[in-house]
Amino acid sequence: MRRFFSCFSSRSCAATTVSDPDITDGDEEDDIISRLPDDVLSSIVSLLPIKEAARTAALSSRWRRLWASNPLVLDDIDLILSNPRHVSAVTNTVTSTFIAHPGPFRSVSLRTYFSDADKDKYVLRHWIRLLAAKRVQDLALSNIPWAGLDVLPPSLLRCRSLQRLRISDWRFFPGGDGDSMSGGAAVLLPRLRELVLSRSVIQEGDLERVVAGSPRLRTLVLVMNCGVPERVRLRSGSLWCIVFWQSVVEELAVVSAPLLERIILQTSALPCGIGRDGSRMRIKITAASALRALGYLNPNHHQLQIGDTVIKVGKKVVPDAVVPSVKVLALSVQFGVRSEASRAVFRFLECFPNIETLHVLVIE
Repeated sequence: MRRFFSCFSSRSCAATTVSDPDITDGDEEDDIISRLPDDVLSSIVSLLPIKEAARTAALSSRWRRLWASNPLVLDDIDLILSNPRHVSAVTNTVTSTFIAHPGPFRSVSLRTYFSDADKDKYVLRHWIRLLAAKRVQDLALSNIPWAGLDVLPPSLLRCRSLQRLRISDWRFFPGGDGDSMSGGAAVLLPRLRELVLSRSVIQEGDLERVVAGSPRLRTLVLVMNCGVPERVRLRSGSLWCIVFWQSVVEELAVVSAPLLERIILQTSALPCGIGRDGSRMRIKITAASALRALGYLNPNHHQLQIGDTVIKVGKKVVPDAVVPSVKVLALSVQFGVRSEASRAVFRFLECFPNIETLHVLVIE
């Protein structure tokens, strides 16, 4: 780093010289980095791995103030890679960092690598309490499959400063143990704008409460979730986009989403892609007046329903079973395998009379 900043002449830094009482006159002549203004140094600290960023506090009182005043950015993968055999040391470093930094926390990414579930439940709960108190904005919690923990503490919903939340390989608050959210639909995450659930389990009613309790939620993403929840029913006055990425449920129902513009579906022919009775995943659109983009719809995997009308081959589309707002439609078709699927494509097109762009993905 010093070699990089040595490329700058002392004259270019003269206008922004900042004195540090902890640096002697002799050191100041060679310490070009410390002559930079606080905002530049803060940007440098924010780009460092957490371990190196915290160490800058030992340089001087000025650097100590810089680390404490800069919003915290922590990704514990840096700590894990440098301490692969010392799990307790990584845990202690994360805990001490959370305690020492006054906040706010801009971005925190954590992976669970606990070996003793009973002992370390407290650690995870303690972390979440600290994250809530230090006003975390962007949080990613990834659970390693062989870790001892698999249930998220309900205190996660007390992180009211959250704007982005990404959850991987967790179960949400199962019923029967006092952790379920069945107590009511109060505002839980008032600033949340993006929610990503990857390979995670959440009950239908709890997902509805999280969405309803997030009045600013714009994007909901389900990644590689199969069958849980069984149904996703959207009631949201703010939701703009929902994504199913290699995820399937029995039914996606847009009940009331006046701002929803995009429904993105990217699914493969997984065994869990069909319902219990062998039916396809139902896409039910009831109230989505702003919907502009939909796809990829696959006649082999999806059954389309608009209002009370199920779109079927051989059944004429009634005037009420259309979505005129859709401008972009994407279809995924395997021609030649099922003639019914080919005919279903034309029925789908009849439901969207104002299409301007059509994407067709041919599956071999």
